[in-house]
Amino acid sequence: MKRILAVWLAGALVLFSGGVRAQRTIQQVGKNAVVFGVSFMGIDAYNNLCPSVSLDYSRLLPRNFSWGVMGQYILGFGHKVVYDAGPGMDPYRNSVNQTVAIISGMGYYSLPVIKQYLLLRGGFGVGAGYHHITAGGSTIPDQWLPYFTVQLQWIVRIGGDIELRFAPLIFSPSRYSWSPRGIGPPTSPGIHAYHADFLTLSVGGRF
Repeated sequence: MKRILAVWLAGALVLFSGGVRAQRTIQQVGKNAVVFGVSFMGIDAYNNLCPSVSLDYSRLLPRNFSWGVMGQYILGFGHKVVYDAGPGMDPYRNSVNQTVAIISGMGYYSLPVIKQYLLLRGGFGVGAGYHHITAGGSTIPDQWLPYFTVQLQWIVRIGGDIELRFAPLIFSPSRYSWSPRGIGPPTSPGIHAYHADFLTLSVGGRF
């Protein structure tokens, strides 16, 4: 976790310093971008491996800023975890599966590295996630949780309006979503929902 935070902090410093000095501005303000993404490996609060798919809409604003909406569907595979299912100190191991659908309003800043062809984009968003969880064969009541989302991605533009997006480093997350609310029983009430996307690849276009 410390390495992940260090990577994100370094990326934030690059974006901040570049934003202070940059005199280049991304052209075509007002253009829209729609991008479909796949995360081949993600990690959630239960240490499940969770592939996911996402759809990202954004619209360019002046001074390299943009706003948008991000939707993501996360599929979690069962993993043995330890939790206390009732009163007393008697934790036991059981399998927890969860699927999550997150939608967030996003704001972005893009730093041009090589003109308009290679950019480093950071984003922050606020939204909500719909959780469907099964623990030990029992289904927990579905619930909505608030979410904060941060993104850091390279954007490569090819052929004019085609975009490829991927994580800043091979083994660093390109997106991290976290909820300030605990997931609640019957799993450990102290667990806060989160999801980190690794090994991501996104492709889309501008129009």
